[in-house]
Amino acid sequence: FVPAWSAVVFGVLGAVGCNFATKLKYLLKVDDTLDVFAIHAIGGIIGNLLTGSFAADYIAHLDGFSVISGGWLNRHWIQLAYQIADSVSGFSYSFFGTCFILFLMNLIPGLSLRASEEAETLGIDEVEIGEYAYDYVEHKCEIIHGINGSEHGTPLKFCSMEKV
Repeated sequence: FVPAWSAVVFGVLGAVGCNFATKLKYLLKVDDTLDVFAIHAIGGIIGNLLTGSFAADYIAHLDGFSVISGGWLNRHWIQLAYQIADSVSGFSYSFFGTCFILFLMNLIPGLSLRASEEAETLGIDEVEIGEYAYDYVEHKCEIIHGINGSEHGTPLKFCSMEKV
């Protein structure tokens, strides 16, 4: 549905958005194992919105029989609203469906949803799969120097590989 040249825009904006989204877990103080939310949810929303922006009627018609109104490239402004509605409904379905499944799982003895305090400190990536998916240096600094900085008062944002 989109021209080939828009792949550059998708790639750059998607990568930047997902990279910044991996930092959300520190602000929200949640353990996003393998950065699943940051990569899949944020990346999916960005891709969905960009598809509404760059959809082109002539690309869909290349198969000889598909006809679409296109997106912003064809001045079909409402398409972006459709894409936003699709993102919201998909997010809502996934969120509430997952909450329901997790609620049922938590009722089963032995299936506690809460990780141990040690697992939370080290990170679920490290405990469950034995390595970090992303942001290794920042997390390692957090463990060694604490959330608010090192014992010498150096802020966490200045922690570097040499200190680790």
